[in-house]
Amino acid sequence: MIPEIPYCSHPGRQCQSVVLKKILIHDAICTTHQVGAIMELDVIGCYYRRVNNIILMVLHKLGFPLVSLTCHGLYGPCQGSTCGRLFYLLSYWMVTISIDPSITGVTSHSVCHTIIRSILGKWLGITSKYLSDPSIHDHENSHREVAHTVEHLSSLAQYWERLLFSTGNAINLQKSHWYLMA
Repeated sequence: MIPEIPYCSHPGRQCQSVVLKKILIHDAICTTHQVGAIMELDVIGCYYRRVNNIILMVLHKLGFPLVSLTCHGLYGPCQGSTCGRLFYLLSYWMVTISIDPSITGVTSHSVCHTIIRSILGKWLGITSKYLSDPSIHDHENSHREVAHTVEHLSSLAQYWERLLFSTGNAINLQKSHWYLMA
């Protein structure tokens, strides 16, 4: 399974697809009157900081020739090399399959509420799971829902950052941001 992140790196996918997907998710959050928080992340160290030994073990398990693995283990992929993209894709794949299934991202429901889809990607997003307390005012419920959503986005971002760190990558905080839709 190829992760949805590298839209322009695979046949049949385009750079515009990620923008369209984001617009559709924003529209779904607004239309259903959900509270959502989105975090855009920029990853650094995709090529030169990655823990290649982990990638090499995955490639060995997938049946890569030992001679090729030894060569890559000695010299490693440099940025721009033909195997660098494959190594990054495997690294990203390991991060995405390591995500705890109980952590959900942006959850969108079909009109009849029979189809529920949760989405995680290069950007992280959370839609509110807060249940309103009928004993307090709507304004206080709204405040608590926003705080609940931001807290869960923070937890998801910290979890994601630890997974990235385990593969040698890091989040570039200067090029990352988050926003709230309420």
